Amino acid sequence: MPVYDYHCSSHGSFALLRPIAARDDAVHCPECDQRLTRQVGAPRLGLMSPGNREAWARNERAAHEPRRASRGGCGHVHAPGESCGGAATANKLGGGRPGSRPWMLGH
Repeated sequence: MPVYDYHCSSHGSFALLRPIAARDDAVHCPECDQRLTRQVGAPRLGLMSPGNREAWARNERAAHEPRRASRGGCGHVHAPGESCGGAATANKLGGGRPGSRPWMLGH
């Protein structure tokens, strides 16, 4: 939900979190019940932490153009520029097993 800025001639400016669908609905000052005017301002992207900004961008991108991952014709993933040659090769980090998980320490 975006944050909209409103201005009251008696009590000053304040921000209000509202859904986009309600952006044109009337807003009244909580102090004097006067109808407020919406102020036009720049998006607050600079106030967002870099991690959140990257997550928002990734979510927007994924909603419209999701990435598809595909495997080679042999059934497993190859490093760029490598080919299978017919048999699975040993995994350096996984102790020689192609399907092992090198980040797991064991039980």
